[in-house]
Amino acid sequence: MKQWLSVKQLFVAINILAKAKPTEPLHLSVFEILEYNFGIFDTTNAPASHKTERKSRCTSFEKFMLVPCFNYLSLVIQRIGYQQYLPFSQVFQNIDFGSDKLHSIDNTILEEVLILDLHLRKKNEFPPKISIEKHLINLLQSYPQFADVTVQLLLDNTKFDKIKKSNPWKQLWNRGECWSIFQRLYETQFDKWDAFISKMQQCIEDFTDISATLLRNFTSNEFQSMIVKSPSNVLQFLLFVQQQSSMYVYWYHINTHTHTSFLHK
Repeated sequence: MKQWLSVKQLFVAINILAKAKPTEPLHLSVFEILEYNFGIFDTTNAPASHKTERKSRCTSFEKFMLVPCFNYLSLVIQRIGYQQYLPFSQVFQNIDFGSDKLHSIDNTILEEVLILDLHLRKKNEFPPKISIEKHLINLLQSYPQFADVTVQLLLDNTKFDKIKKSNPWKQLWNRGECWSIFQRLYETQFDKWDAFISKMQQCIEDFTDISATLLRNFTSNEFQSMIVKSPSNVLQFLLFVQQQSSMYVYWYHINTHTHTSFLHK
């Protein structure tokens, strides 16, 4: 019986290939081995002999690890001009971290997965075929203990394009679910909110849409209910918003609305 790489082994192999500086393009035979190995984790399109064998072994986090692997193979196809396509996107249709919490997640591997996916975008030549941000949000909602280290990693890795749609912060904020992650992480700690927003502005060229989204959520009934629990929170919040230059355009309207809302509590 043929022996194939596990998800972790496949990830390690592709991580090495993606970060190496080859003197010549990836050989077609190597690509085909990687492609076939990837296919055994696709329970929809994989050969019947592989389905039963691999279906129970591919956890939600292992599927998450395969996202940059898929993006790398897609990049190879585009860069080299192979007459190939990858029919394995079904692997990522349903990554349900909530039903898979019995399996632990290694923080080091999580960081390596994100770094590899960001690395593939560095030269601005390739928008990822599969957006890892969608699955990252789902992961952090089920495993909030990884939120802080993940946010710091994304803030520290700033070599991606600040304008293109593939910018990870654009990808995250295009999905409304991401707000709940930051709200849970920072709550009413406005000094941390301030530091977070300041660093995030360095990672993206046009902050207008994100600024509007932040203000909309800061002034939502849910967030205001957290603030009004303490007069100190109210004062700190108002001072915090006034200090946000990116939000200044909206300040008069929001300031008036906020005072009115607080008075009605």
